[in-house]
Formats: sequence, C-alpha cells, structure tokens
Amino acid sequence: MLLEFAQEIAPLDDGPDVFDRAVDLAVLLWNSPLLPESAHAGNLDQIRQWLANKGLLDLQVEIMRLLELRQTRYPTDRRMVMDYQLTYEPQGPRFTATSVDLTPPEKRLS
Repeated sequence: MLLEFAQEIAPLDDGPDVFDRAVDLAVLLWNSPLLPESAHAGNLDQIRQWLANKGLLDLQVEIMRLLELRQTRYPTDRRMVMDYQLTYEPQGPRFTATSVDLTPPEKRLS
C-alpha cells in the first residue's frame, strides 16, 4: 500500500532518486495522522516551515491533498512505519518495513 501511495507523489518511471524521495515523503505522510493530535499539528507546521524556507508554499495544497488521500483511501490501516528499506529488483521496487499496529487489540480482526 505504501508503494501505491508513493506513486501518487512520483511515478516509478521518474527514476530511483526521485522515487526514493517520494517514498520518504509517503512514509512521513502515512505516519502523520497516526500521531497524537499535538504531534500531528507540529508535524504539519514543520512541513509548512520547510516548504516556506524552500519557497514552495504552493505545494502545501498538494501535501494536504495527499494527507486527505491517506485518510480516505486507507482509513483503517493504523500501522505506523518505524523503519523501512527500499530496494530495486528486476520486477520493480521492494518496500520492506518494520511497523507497529496502533489498532486497539479489541478492534483487531482475528
């Protein structure tokens, strides 16, 4: 799912360097809604500040679109990515992650 989400940021045919950065951003945006409200707001402030420093505030709309997409397309996935590795194999990129499921145990499907 995360590779699919990253392709909303940059397609695979943009090359490994661009796609690597797209995956980095996808992980940040994937995890952000799972943070406590104050940390989520702080995370958004950091993104805005970074965009402002780069003169890219127009991208703020795109970041908000991606966050909304995360929430609407994957609303029940509460896995937080803790660490990951992206490798390229002949059949395409391979995303391997260590994650923590933040779904309360009583709400997990068996």
